[in-house]
Amino acid sequence: MTCAVHSNDYLAREHLNVGGAVFGLDGLTRTKDHKVSSTPLSQSGDDFIYKYADLVLGELAKKVAKSYPEKTTLVMQCSLNRPYIPNDWVKLVSIVSERALIHPFTELFLYDPVCEYSVSI
Repeated sequence: MTCAVHSNDYLAREHLNVGGAVFGLDGLTRTKDHKVSSTPLSQSGDDFIYKYADLVLGELAKKVAKSYPEKTTLVMQCSLNRPYIPNDWVKLVSIVSERALIHPFTELFLYDPVCEYSVSI
């Protein structure tokens, strides 16, 4: 099992824990006084899906580099980079399916526990 999570996810949780508002994961930074700053950023279309697909594919590449027994299913928890509507999830799955490396796994099982999406590729 592995997890595909945005590199700023921990900053979001930290900022929310102290009562801050989070505009999005891409706009989070650590300030010089070790606090977290959240800056609103605009997005264009479904760019956020392509960014997250790159993250999923990067995690897959890390797993491909290791040796696993035959008939192994790779389970990947997806901590999505923002709330996804069903069409966003379908698009993510399509992108990952099209761009997935040749891999030794019998199956890739992706799931998001928040919106309860899942798929076997």
